Amino acid sequence: MKGTQSKEVDVLYRAIVDYYSTMSAIDITQEQLESRNKILKNNGIICDSELDQTILELQEKYLAAVDVDDKEKVINIVETTIGLLS
Repeated sequence: MKGTQSKEVDVLYRAIVDYYSTMSAIDITQEQLESRNKILKNNGIICDSELDQTILELQEKYLAAVDVDDKEKVINIVETTIGLLS
């Protein structure tokens, strides 16, 4: 997922940025910091093409979870996405 395709999952990218913005510098682990920096450096979701469909599906699930205000599911989807991108 690169370029134009990456823009298709911008909502999920912004959710990841929001997720990290709620973490304090004291609570964030080194691994989380490295993942965050990698994602922010790319300024979007950049991944191998074999993950494209999975990331698109995660964004759809994210949007559905936001619609019903399921905060636990939202966090789970964001963390799953971060795990795939790490």
